[in-house]
Amino acid sequence: MKYLKITTALVGAMSLSACLGNDDKKVEVEPPVEPPVEVVPASYAEKNAYGTAIVAAMDEALVDEEEDDDPMIEWGDLPQSGSANYAGVMTVPDPTDMEGDNLIGEFGLELDFASHDVDGSADNFSNSLDEVWAGNLDIDGNFYDEVRAVGTLTSEAGVPSLYNAKAKNFGWLSNNNDDDLIVIPDAPQYVSGDLQVDVITGGVKEQGDGIFVGHITD
Repeated sequence: MKYLKITTALVGAMSLSACLGNDDKKVEVEPPVEPPVEVVPASYAEKNAYGTAIVAAMDEALVDEEEDDDPMIEWGDLPQSGSANYAGVMTVPDPTDMEGDNLIGEFGLELDFASHDVDGSADNFSNSLDEVWAGNLDIDGNFYDEVRAVGTLTSEAGVPSLYNAKAKNFGWLSNNNDDDLIVIPDAPQYVSGDLQVDVITGGVKEQGDGIFVGHITD
């Protein structure tokens, strides 16, 4: 079986201190998940709060497993047909400060449970100063094989950076306590994972880490 864990070492830009499957780390945030206020672009703080709320909802589902069925989903128990859409936040290294806070962006993706294909994109990346990186990362792959987010992000100074992010873990979490969230039977309500990110700026390749956390939308 494969379960996902988000480790605090990879959080970087976000105050996401949850570790799935580890009950001694809890995020004290109200769990209802709402997207950032419809302001274009959403601020760094709004995206950070959005991601924290998603992790809090995931954390609550894990806490409630003592009263309900285990919310963790084994890969073999995923639906064999249908599809579902997810939205959330993604962090990738800041090419101007690879050791500092990550950039935060928003993503949307579709999971096809018959073909196992993953298709989507991430954009609206910004740093903690709300400096925006233009462009988007195309999310593509097969969740039983490999999923990558690839593309070019350009700073406000006009400097482009090529990103190639590989999902090192791709995990699922259901929420058995809220029937309103169930879109298709057994569809995972949350997706999340760690990212291994190659960044090329000015011909120089560097490597860093990121994460993504998302919730089902329809």
